[in-house]
Amino acid sequence: PNSFDNALSNRAGKLGKLLVYKSGKTILDMGGTRLDVSEGLPCGFVQQAVAIDTDNCAYIPLGKIGKTVVITPDVETAFVG
Repeated sequence: PNSFDNALSNRAGKLGKLLVYKSGKTILDMGGTRLDVSEGLPCGFVQQAVAIDTDNCAYIPLGKIGKTVVITPDVETAFVG
């Protein structure tokens, strides 16, 4: 397993650290793996976020999604080292 796998399995509900620079550039740092975060395209239909409760076979509505993000690998640092 690499650091990306470890970042996903360490704690439920946490993926990593969101770094926001003065310039507005945003990075998601997942245990040393850096991902670029940018604004996604608007959606033409209603989307809703839900939490899944597997113990009770239920879902909990969290609300409508107003904005989306696109997260891509940071190619400048992905192949260093």
